Amino acid sequence: MAERRMFSRRVIDNDSFIDMPATARLLYYDLGMRADDEGFVDNPKSIARLTGASKDDLNVLASKGFIMLFKSGVIVLRHWRLNNYIRPDRLTESIYKRERGELTEDENGIYTLLPNAEEYITGNCQSNDVQVTGKRLTYDGQVTDTRPSSGSIDKNRIGKGSAVEDRTDDCTEPEAVAVLSIPLNDKTEYPVTQSDIDKWQELYPAVDVLQQLRAMRGWCDANPSRRKTKTGIRRFINSWLSREQDRGGMAKAQSSNGSTAQKLDDFYDMAAEWAASEEVKA
Repeated sequence: MAERRMFSRRVIDNDSFIDMPATARLLYYDLGMRADDEGFVDNPKSIARLTGASKDDLNVLASKGFIMLFKSGVIVLRHWRLNNYIRPDRLTESIYKRERGELTEDENGIYTLLPNAEEYITGNCQSNDVQVTGKRLTYDGQVTDTRPSSGSIDKNRIGKGSAVEDRTDDCTEPEAVAVLSIPLNDKTEYPVTQSDIDKWQELYPAVDVLQQLRAMRGWCDANPSRRKTKTGIRRFINSWLSREQDRGGMAKAQSSNGSTAQKLDDFYDMAAEWAASEEVKA
């Protein structure tokens, strides 16, 4: 197996990649460095812990379409062949034959699921947020002149053992994948999707929304008697983010000295302010 890995600027300079939290972007690099010669990783959670990332960051990468999460625990980097090309005579085939057999590649070398293979991954077929033309990545779903005609595929690139000869380029509409969840007063969990995070990020641009959602989960874990109802949770989230926006959000954090004590003081100040305020009604 090769010891060196590369990353294409067509992938990492893309707005969809850059808009992810720094922890998710760094995790992508670490997964890429540890993947086998066909882009598979069998210990993504361990790598996430090792690098200071979390399961939430894995879910962000999946919801943005940069990785696929198999139910077996194995993941694959979808743009592996854009990042790396290994000569066939030097390639060590992946030992994850079943997972590889459920994938094919589109005309740009991006891994996609074969039809009816959704049962093997968590969630559903990953979204096509990141599309590739012959020159660059696009996000509007438009096909440029540099891209081969719709439906074309190199049949020699279909995974070994597959009986599929023809397929459409795009996956079916994916189900929303929860990036994280917040516990409710009825002991259920309220799922937060990447779409929710993107909307809140637009509403509260000064706030690191994902980090604040993690703080909300921590607050709910520490205050089980004050957890919100299903009808009140979104009001709670918006109120929290609005307060953080008014406090200066990320700009304030960047202007501070970054010490642990300062961060704890800021968190306790915010928690005390919230506790002293009028309770958000369910």
